[in-house]
Amino acid sequence: MKHKLFLKGTMIISSLVFSIAASAQSKVLSLEECRKMALENNKRIISAQLQVDAAKANYEAAKTNALPTIDASVMGVHLGNPLDQIQLIPSEFASASIDVKQPIYAGGKIKLNKEASSKTIEIYQSQKVLTETEVLLAVEKGYWQIVQAKEKVNLAEKYRVMLRSLRQDLKNAVDAGLTYKNDLLRSEVNLNQAELNSIKANDALVLAKLNFSQIIGQHGDTNFVITDEVSGDFTALLEILNENVADNRPEIDMLKKAI
Repeated sequence: MKHKLFLKGTMIISSLVFSIAASAQSKVLSLEECRKMALENNKRIISAQLQVDAAKANYEAAKTNALPTIDASVMGVHLGNPLDQIQLIPSEFASASIDVKQPIYAGGKIKLNKEASSKTIEIYQSQKVLTETEVLLAVEKGYWQIVQAKEKVNLAEKYRVMLRSLRQDLKNAVDAGLTYKNDLLRSEVNLNQAELNSIKANDALVLAKLNFSQIIGQHGDTNFVITDEVSGDFTALLEILNENVADNRPEIDMLKKAI
């Protein structure tokens, strides 16, 4: 019976450990997934969309200025018992009024307000496109900075392992009287520096991931993994460079609409 209870307890603990480990696994993110997360969660893009929404609300308000306005009021009075027996004053009476106003001519103010509000919407929409472009550029930059930092961590670790092996070989050579102790001391100095560089590389990776998490709207969450490496064919980027690139920039579009 004791063996059965011990076995059951072991299985439960193993299941819990496996569940915790599975939930703690890092998310694997691709560049396309990071772009999508940034477009949905970045604070700058959300703020730009709020400006567009506010401009649309102002435009709707400007449209209502051309519509007639209606003011209505109702008043009722109840005096209770009459003040005298002749009942010269009624015990109850009421009045109502309706006021309708329709602007006929306002010197073109209403029309100009509508046109200005419409132009403001276009400018804020272009501003949002510009913001999205800048955020996507920051995503690209931050993504590959993480890849670069990860490669530096791997190189620093490989160099540290190599120096450890070299120090052990030199220690064995010194013990056997085949080399000088100064060589061993130099290897230990180099190993200490390599360990420091490894710590710095890991810190740089953490900082790069923290900065990137802000860009994609996952504030402070560094529990993700990027599997890309610095390799590939980048010649396709040259095809983007053509005569019409400047004309398609959102900054140029904003200037055109502001004129």
